[in-house]
Amino acid sequence: RVNRIDPPSARNWLDAWWSQAAYLTWRQPLMVNSNWYILIHHDPLTQHLISQKPTLPSPSSAHGYTHIQILRAATMTMGLLHQAREIRRGAIAVEKTRTGPLCMDQYRRVFGVTRRPGLTGDTHVLASTEEEKANILVLLHNRFFRLSLPTGMSDHPSLEVKEEDQRTWLEVYENLLGIVHLVSRDPSRAAEPIASYTAAHRDTWARARENLLNMDEINAESLHEIEDTLMVIALDNQGLEDTSSSDQLGDDPAWIKRLMCGQRDRWYDSAMTLIVDQLGRAGINGEHSPCDALIPSLITFRGSQYSILKELSFVLNDALRHELHHTILPQVQAAANDSDLYVLSFTGYGYGWIKKIAKTSPDAYVQMVLQAAYYHLHNAFAPTYETASTRSYLLGRTECIRSLSTDSISFCRLLQAKYSGTPENREVGSKEVYDTLIKATMAHSTYTRMASQGQGCDRHLLGLSMCVRDGEDPSPLFSHPLVKEASNWKLSTSSLFPGAATRLRGAGFGAVTPDGYGINYLMDDHVIRMGIESKVSDPSTSSRDFAQSCIWAFGALREVCEEVSKSDVMPSRL
Repeated sequence: RVNRIDPPSARNWLDAWWSQAAYLTWRQPLMVNSNWYILIHHDPLTQHLISQKPTLPSPSSAHGYTHIQILRAATMTMGLLHQAREIRRGAIAVEKTRTGPLCMDQYRRVFGVTRRPGLTGDTHVLASTEEEKANILVLLHNRFFRLSLPTGMSDHPSLEVKEEDQRTWLEVYENLLGIVHLVSRDPSRAAEPIASYTAAHRDTWARARENLLNMDEINAESLHEIEDTLMVIALDNQGLEDTSSSDQLGDDPAWIKRLMCGQRDRWYDSAMTLIVDQLGRAGINGEHSPCDALIPSLITFRGSQYSILKELSFVLNDALRHELHHTILPQVQAAANDSDLYVLSFTGYGYGWIKKIAKTSPDAYVQMVLQAAYYHLHNAFAPTYETASTRSYLLGRTECIRSLSTDSISFCRLLQAKYSGTPENREVGSKEVYDTLIKATMAHSTYTRMASQGQGCDRHLLGLSMCVRDGEDPSPLFSHPLVKEASNWKLSTSSLFPGAATRLRGAGFGAVTPDGYGINYLMDDHVIRMGIESKVSDPSTSSRDFAQSCIWAFGALREVCEEVSKSDVMPSRL
């Protein structure tokens, strides 16, 4: 049946099925469970201004918002708007790998895409594509503002800001400043946290949305305006943390948690939400179904280089107001409280050292670190999902790289034996450990190439399952205990492009099993960053403990590889 579907497909037989099965028909809340986050490096100018103690409005005078916050939001918005314009013009250079060009279609799904809830499944709504303006949704203090901006920016931006860019930046800045002043003039005005519905169960949000539409035309107009926006800007005023406690294991945990699961002023249905706090720290939260997180991370990376105002209102009845305060907000609070987030910044070495000294694939090396860390912490092995890009095919999204293998198991056992001193009665040499590391990384790299070329098993199994007709019994294969356990992803992992850590401080997503971890990692020459998420409610997991275990594995492997490197000339396995 899959073969019969494939030839008539004009584009990609898996595309529609993948969007439906993996995302749009899935009913769990988007917050933590599906949406991703990106932590952007601090802006040097912003950090300088903070160190100089500039005139910051006090919370009583400006509701806690600051000029530095508005400056950073305006600058980041201008960079993202330029990226949106380049995408619309088809001016983004085609990305290529050693095997050929990649499909660029996902770039069209980053801006102007909103996920709309429905009882039988969600749908994507596309914003209008007017040449002259771009609508942006601004959220703060539970209030909604639509900002319409001109799209005329210079064709060739540089470090020297062009006149057109300057006008656009100034318009964004002045409008954001005007919104903050408007909110600050009436701080006692009650606004219901409507946006919290987007963090609720999808069926709950779908029913509430229908009630809003039927209740008043104002609600219909506001929802239409929200879905007709290019992106969302969220200005946070939830208190300034003491950032002096950040160490190698963490990076402002409260701020990272707000990026992942902020409970108000987030429209989780939007594919692109820029979040900026009072210290000028910036990050992105995005809905996962339109495109893979790698694409917006590239856009954010590039956009970090350098109106007409309308407030949107909602009318609620007592039933919706009661549900919002007594059901939705407690559920969202509970989900946020259950999310154990940590960003590890390992500065012992980066991908340069891995290629030069370990002489193996940096990605495969980090995957073996994750395997060793899990085994070291839990004395067990975990079915592991790593994302492989299939963008070498038209409309390709992802395939699963199954990182857990017989070779990775042998490597983990030997590394643990060498450094624990108890499991084995013999001395384990560094060369023996290194040889198993290389065997495991080479096997991983081989499967990575297969998965990227469409030769993995998981998407084909999905296609077969989607071919089961109504009334038919599915194959016993899909209910076999081994198949179920092998797809119980206790380690759900992915990585960003090489060099991402030069401008992005971290990225991440939620664990896909209650007793597992969700891990995104990015590297540059001298640092490896990991965004780690697990659940507080499961006593067997701890994101901080897993980070500590990763540091142990990084250190143990450094000792192994450097000892072998000094004693032998190791051929490259890249």
